[in-house]
Amino acid sequence: MEFLDIQKLIIIASIKNAKKIANVVRVFEPIDTAINQEHPHSFNMQFFREQFPDAEVKMYNGGSVARFHGANCVYLIWRKDV
Repeated sequence: MEFLDIQKLIIIASIKNAKKIANVVRVFEPIDTAINQEHPHSFNMQFFREQFPDAEVKMYNGGSVARFHGANCVYLIWRKDV
């Protein structure tokens, strides 16, 4: 198993844990990024749709707001059925 696969499994476990203990999970995460030392993983829109199938996963187009995030990002708010 590659290092990145292990990181991905850890992140999936963290998401599952957050969904178990929180009533609301908010995500704003760059997608389709280069993998480097500062950002050792890269996700895409499909990954977040798989992890949060009952949330509306949206796309922020990087650079579309002046002086804000330049990368494309996924954002969502997941709510636990209480």
